[in-house]
Amino acid sequence: MIISHSKKFILFSPWKTASSTTNTRLKSYNQSPYSSFFHFNKNLNRIVHQHMICADFMSLPERNLKYLLGSFVRNPYDKVYSGFQQLQKDLKNQPSLENESPWVMNHVMRQLSENSSYFSKN
Repeated sequence: MIISHSKKFILFSPWKTASSTTNTRLKSYNQSPYSSFFHFNKNLNRIVHQHMICADFMSLPERNLKYLLGSFVRNPYDKVYSGFQQLQKDLKNQPSLENESPWVMNHVMRQLSENSSYFSKN
């Protein structure tokens, strides 16, 4: 999620819907206090990442800002196929990434293990 106080907009980043591109292009405007990687959000009381949904956003203090809200959409088939490819990349790359919180990283690794077991069953 990109939050720009200077331009008064919030851009949601649905999974596999131009989030890397928009994060790169709008980096200079992004003033979000939230990490783009997995982190514990005290407002939501759970682990989240940059692909926050609108329902989660409504539990954040920023919901009271009178900013323009936006999001991109994507063809569902393309999104599913891209998601499948992303999960394979995550299985390969995320175990070597560092996180500020070891218990958050342990949680992410458990989820990756579950995802890996789904791939190996088929």
